[in-house]
Order: sequence, then structure tokens, then C-alpha cells
Amino acid sequence: MIKPVKTRWNSYHDAFARALLLRGAIDSIAQYIITKYEKEVAPLIAKGKKVPPPPPVIAGGALDSYDWDVIINYIDILSPIREATKLLEARGKSGLHGAIWEVIPTFDWLLKLFEERKARVAEATAESYPDQGPIEDHYAINLNRGWLKLKKYFEKLDTTPVYYAAVLLHPLYKNFCKHAWADRPDWLIKNDAAFLNLWLLYKAHPEPSTTSSTQSQKRTHAASGRDD
Repeated sequence: MIKPVKTRWNSYHDAFARALLLRGAIDSIAQYIITKYEKEVAPLIAKGKKVPPPPPVIAGGALDSYDWDVIINYIDILSPIREATKLLEARGKSGLHGAIWEVIPTFDWLLKLFEERKARVAEATAESYPDQGPIEDHYAINLNRGWLKLKKYFEKLDTTPVYYAAVLLHPLYKNFCKHAWADRPDWLIKNDAAFLNLWLLYKAHPEPSTTSSTQSQKRTHAASGRDD
């Protein structure tokens, strides 16, 4: 089993995925504990004696099909976040997997995905989730909280124009933000201004010229009779 960590979304995904993998064993152990307890307390009940409190698996209720469906739904919700983490956490090699230009498209994808799922849960009916019955409030609550957390970090990218610049200068994704943020022209104006300031900053401090050293090398080669 994997124990989740409160501050790590991926740890909950991994805990749920491992539990689903061990579903048969978990159900078997729960049933074993329930049967064992029932056999132990049966004689005590017959004699009118005090019955010890049931173990947590009985007091809390063992996992039924509804609970397992909830776990499966949360694996589906959290899988894209885990995928994004794996995509961005490394140092980019060959322009992929951790490259700066991937950050904005990935965040944009996650935000829109959560928005779609928020809308889906808000409009959900019994036909949408046939095994769940009435949709519990925790789906909407957790999706909203996740969306707000993603939005918070997405907005932090505005303070570091290098992310926007990396997308703008990418040959394939140079128009990504223009299309993805077509309904948010204020984002484009703000990021374009930040990009221009970044461009002017580097333009004002060009790389040291190598002209003089190149000319010196040519003169040396000419004096030595070399023409390479």
C-alpha cells in the first residue's frame, strides 16, 4: 500500500492506483476481519457479556462498490496532473520534458480540462454516473479547489516573462497563446508588454563582439603563411 501525503496530489493518485491494483486483497482482508470479529463476539452476545468495540474496518465500513467507483473517478481526475508533473519536472533535453516552452501549454491544458470536468459534474445526472447514484458534493468541491490552485500558479507565470518568451520564440508554438487566449486579450497585452521589456533588456546588453579577435587571428594566419 502507498500512504498519501497531504501536500502532494500525485501521492493520492498513486495511493488510489495501488489500492485499485490490490482491490481483491483489500476486500479479502476486510471480509476476514469482519468474519473473525463476528465469530468472537457471537458467544459474548449469547451470554449477555460486554462486546469489545469493532475494529476500524467495521466501524468505518469496508469498501463497497460505490467506494471503489469513487476511487476510480479520482484516479481519472488526478491522472492528468501526474502526467503534467512528469512532463515538466525534468531538465529539458532535445527541447522536451522540462523545457521552458512546455509550461504554459501544459498549464493551459490542465486548467481547461478542470473547467470541463467542473461543468460535467455540475450538469451530471444519474445517467452520467450510473454506478454512483446522486453525485456527491466532494467532486465539485475538490475540482473547484484544484482549479483555483492551478489558476494561482498559472498567474504566477506573469511575473516571469521567460515562460511566455519561450513559447513565442518556439517555431511550432509561436501562435499558441494568441489562439489559446483569444477570449482573454488582456493576458496577451500584458504578456506582450513583458516580452518586449525582456527583449529590450537583452538588446541593450549585446554579447561581446568577437570581430577584433577574429581579425587578429586572420592577421596571424596571414603572417605565418596559413590560409585555413
